[in-house]
Amino acid sequence: MRKSGALAALSNEIVALVDRIVASTGRVEVFQLGANQAYGSGWLFAEGYWVTNHHVIEDSGPRVTITIRAESFDAELVGSDPDTDLAVLRTSGYAEIEALTTRARPAQLGELCFAFGAPLGEFADSVSSGIVSGLDRRMPSPSGRTIETMLQTDAAINHGNSGGPLVDAEGGVLGVNSCGFDQADNMGFAIPAHTVRAIAPELIEHGEVARATLGIGLEARVVGRNEELLVSSLGTSTAFELGDRICAINGQPVHARADLFRLMNRSMINVPIEVGVERHGSNITVGAIPARRPRP
Repeated sequence: MRKSGALAALSNEIVALVDRIVASTGRVEVFQLGANQAYGSGWLFAEGYWVTNHHVIEDSGPRVTITIRAESFDAELVGSDPDTDLAVLRTSGYAEIEALTTRARPAQLGELCFAFGAPLGEFADSVSSGIVSGLDRRMPSPSGRTIETMLQTDAAINHGNSGGPLVDAEGGVLGVNSCGFDQADNMGFAIPAHTVRAIAPELIEHGEVARATLGIGLEARVVGRNEELLVSSLGTSTAFELGDRICAINGQPVHARADLFRLMNRSMINVPIEVGVERHGSNITVGAIPARRPRP
């Protein structure tokens, strides 16, 4: 029985998409001292630079390799960020390989997606398909902090897929495959593209991600569908009061922990800033000079 023209055209488009993404996705093999090798996946973010997961390379020994279509190359660790579970590797060569594009437009619930990588470290050049089945999920990172706004998908993500790209129907990277649930079927999670767009360039430039801190404790309180950040401990700060609600940083709204985590970046360290707070029903501005947050 012949396929209908529409189905055949769709199949051919998917085959072309898969061929293009597989050419820019590799199996990451980590040689560990005194232990078995660890495996994951990675994809070309920019010329010579590959994105993978921090948890794939965190126990790396003297050698890391990337294998693309049966050809292996040595890679060196440029930097990693346990808070977002992202890392960047560097290789030489690969002039003929095209870097993938991280999508600027947010993922949409229900849109088609494809997960690439090397599941179980053995089945290289693998792809699974599904939809974006959940948005704004929260999952623990290797540092113990929470990764915000993660994507949920029913595309199969198994051990070894970690670090591979989750792409849309046009090949734009929606996120980085990070984990699945062993106790549940058809539930995988990916670090969203907007996080990759913020973290990977800083790892390439600085080898690490520096973040600022106000030196206060914050408690998240859910009110309806919204989240409020309340000051729960003062540390050495005298600018804030217990119960203050953090509303803005330098005029940029803070609606949730993810907003604060994004705004309190390297540019805020040791620089005077204005923090908008709600105190006893009134909106006021508090001055602060954030310090550098210790690395996890």
